[in-house]
Amino acid sequence: MLLAAGLTGLFAAGMVVMGVLSVASHPNPITFGIGAVLWLWAAVLAWAARGMALGRRWSRGPVVAAGLLHLASFANFVPSQPLAALPAALAAVTVAGALWPSTTAALRFGRAAED
Repeated sequence: MLLAAGLTGLFAAGMVVMGVLSVASHPNPITFGIGAVLWLWAAVLAWAARGMALGRRWSRGPVVAAGLLHLASFANFVPSQPLAALPAALAAVTVAGALWPSTTAALRFGRAAED
């Protein structure tokens, strides 16, 4: 559970950095828009990572969905950019960590929701 939360938080930090680099590369309205979208996505990832770290049941869906999205995105770049295999592997570990049986037990599936 904490592994999935930590990796999701790592992806959130990466999106903040990518947003800053996007705006810094060529400051114009388009890059500001791209940066804003990346920062918004980083906020969503940080929200899901925090929920997962706190053991909230609702957080599993956003963490798995984000991990699958990142896996598909980065895996698409692997043929032309072999270094994209690293974030793709981290995304796969995030999904596996969120779906691991001990995570399911820790998130109290099968009991009444407290959140």
